[in-house]
Amino acid sequence: MMIHLHHLNSADIDKRGKLSHEPRWLRQERVKAWEKYKNSPEPDWRRSKMPKLDEKNLIRLDSPRKVVSSVHPKPIVSRDRSGEIVIQDGKLKSLSLPAELAYQGVILCDMQTALLERADLLERFIARSTWGIDDRYTALHRALWGNGFFLFIPKDLRLEHPFQLSMIQSKPESSMFSRNVIILDERAHAIV
Repeated sequence: MMIHLHHLNSADIDKRGKLSHEPRWLRQERVKAWEKYKNSPEPDWRRSKMPKLDEKNLIRLDSPRKVVSSVHPKPIVSRDRSGEIVIQDGKLKSLSLPAELAYQGVILCDMQTALLERADLLERFIARSTWGIDDRYTALHRALWGNGFFLFIPKDLRLEHPFQLSMIQSKPESSMFSRNVIILDERAHAIV
């Protein structure tokens, strides 16, 4: 959906979260970030000639999904990767994770799926994060992100092969607000 940024308000941010069945803690975080964005002055770009963000320009804000994606993990063809995921234009396109890693507790999915299936785990790490609290444009990102990657490696698991995480944007004149969370529990090891 195309919107004017200056037409958005806190109620719109909260409504968008409710439509996608986001937990209350995340909706509150988004509203707090939105208020921070709206009430913060423009940064002083001393060393660059960054133009002020024109809030009257249209931005593409994809509607949140209401259900978990129908993309299911596929077997990895290449043995030199622990897993791979592709998100195109904010939607999960493909996902591959070996069954033995899933059995060991590895979670690889998009953020929208993680919010619906593992909100408890996300809350432990995201809700207490102060990322984006002090910066105007990071707060905007924190309020409007739509999808991204979620990777969780459980305690003591060491993976020698990398994960491949790909984000593709094919819609012209659009921006992607993605949020990526990679959690390595105690003594876990992974390459991304």
